[in-house]
Amino acid sequence: MANFITLLRLALLPFIYVALASGTEVGRWTGLGLFTLAALTDLVDGYVARTTGTTSPLGAMLDLGADRLLTLATVSGLLVDGALGPLAMAAGVVMVGRDLIVATFGEALGAGGRMRESKLERPKIAFQFLGLGLLILPFSAFPSGTQISGAIALIAASALATLTLIIYARHAVPMLTGRLAGER
Repeated sequence: MANFITLLRLALLPFIYVALASGTEVGRWTGLGLFTLAALTDLVDGYVARTTGTTSPLGAMLDLGADRLLTLATVSGLLVDGALGPLAMAAGVVMVGRDLIVATFGEALGAGGRMRESKLERPKIAFQFLGLGLLILPFSAFPSGTQISGAIALIAASALATLTLIIYARHAVPMLTGRLAGER
């Protein structure tokens, strides 16, 4: 059941992107609804897996992938729409780039080199969802303060993303260089 919920989140991604990239107020409202639903599935899938005892490596991989792709689809849609100012755009790019690097670390380390989740990860995700949600809101329906608040939250998420990247790199690089030295 938990994997089905995660797959639902993955299925929503193209619709989120198209709605946000449309550049219309209806698209923004639709995108916000779909983004909120996707964010809720992120909370529910892990809870369901833990309470039903159905956690699995496949489920964990699907969940991480769906989280990263949700960020990518949302940031990409907002970029195409022109809804992100320069700082929010940079913050979004930092978050997407960080996700790619952390995923690469995880892949390179394999099952034996699993990285522990940073304590900053959950606050990063909270700021990220808050920031993206506020930035999705239609400009015409809300004062510019909402957009500024969204940009600030996204910048805070980007700062935390950068800190978590440093933490993960400090863990992964010695393990990877040790493996490379052992292969020579």
